[in-house]
Amino acid sequence: MTVHTFDTEAAWLDARAKCVSSTESAALFGMSPYLTAYELGVEKQGMLAPAELSKNERVTWGRRLQDAIAQGIADDFKVAIAGQEYVYITHEDEPRMGASFDYWVTAAGDERNALTDLFHEHGPGLLEIKNVDWLIFKDWPLPDAPDHIEIQVQHQLEVAGLEWAIIGVLIGGNRQEIFVRRRDRQVGAAIKKRIHDFWHDLEAGVLPSPTMPQDADIVIKLHQYAEPGLVLDAQNDLVLANLCEEYDSARHVAKEAETAQRTLMAKILTHIGDAERALLSEFSVSAGMVAETEVRAYKRPAYRNCRITRKRSGKDKTQSAK
Repeated sequence: MTVHTFDTEAAWLDARAKCVSSTESAALFGMSPYLTAYELGVEKQGMLAPAELSKNERVTWGRRLQDAIAQGIADDFKVAIAGQEYVYITHEDEPRMGASFDYWVTAAGDERNALTDLFHEHGPGLLEIKNVDWLIFKDWPLPDAPDHIEIQVQHQLEVAGLEWAIIGVLIGGNRQEIFVRRRDRQVGAAIKKRIHDFWHDLEAGVLPSPTMPQDADIVIKLHQYAEPGLVLDAQNDLVLANLCEEYDSARHVAKEAETAQRTLMAKILTHIGDAERALLSEFSVSAGMVAETEVRAYKRPAYRNCRITRKRSGKDKTQSAK
């Protein structure tokens, strides 16, 4: 492994952007709940800015509590841990495969337990911390962690060249679980190869195939330019004709669904009268007032106005004229 140390978060993020990190590699296997392979490819090519790290309250508090969770696990299992800020590690054979680690397990006491035994047998290991709501944890595929976390840890072990890691989980703020993971060299080699192939394809200008509907918004953003006056003769293009047929059908379904929703909304409001809320066994209806606000005018950026309309046949035109 090669260790890179940076003075600022900006420099660390820049180095991270040039690699596939341990939190990104699951996307190359279709196992990430946050990212598709296509989206990752678009970001690494610089075609779109990467999504900002989530700053919601749950994530913010998770980061604040990370040190306390890690130290609690270290105290319970009689090991010493160390974390390093703005450090990025790259694979010795694949420099575009990188990772940042939450903590290293650097020493262990003489008391026998799962972590001290691993340390005395294999040397230093990794500690990956997860702060998880119990509603989320109940959906974990026990005894495994979610696929993207399993890939993340094996990616880290492959980059670090270490033999073991611990996924340390605090559930609901008051329950601790640890998952011991040994290095799986076959999985590590598969991750490294997938990353190597990913970069090789990007260098050749080949992106991973989009996953629909997840990548639809990104594909649309990437096609926001039209050459003025350019007309495509697609009279014999059956693929485009079929796509337009599907689009037209979907539009009618959406319009009917919107009409149905508006009709049902009217019936619900009529039924609850002036009530601000209505409580049911399986639903909660909220119909409170929203204060009047003044919306300031803003400058709308240019965008591509794509419209698909069905042509009216000659028969339709004749009937309409009567």
